[in-house]
Amino acid sequence: MGDYVLTGDDVRQGRRHDDVIVLGAWRLDRHPANQAGYHPIPWTPPYDIPYRTLLPQGFDNLLVAGRCHSATSEALASSR
Repeated sequence: MGDYVLTGDDVRQGRRHDDVIVLGAWRLDRHPANQAGYHPIPWTPPYDIPYRTLLPQGFDNLLVAGRCHSATSEALASSR
């Protein structure tokens, strides 16, 4: 877990952060667990991925990147 956890609400609302490291803009591409085949992929506005999601708690001098950044399962459906 990072110093900040990116959430689905952050993605859906296009939330801005003072410590933005990169912009996300992919849709929430999350497959339903109980349904196969086509599923709607909601549009999302551009949103900030904050630097704090790259800082794991309890470690000094360590950054993570990519799918390792701190985010909920829902937010990872876009930020991955």
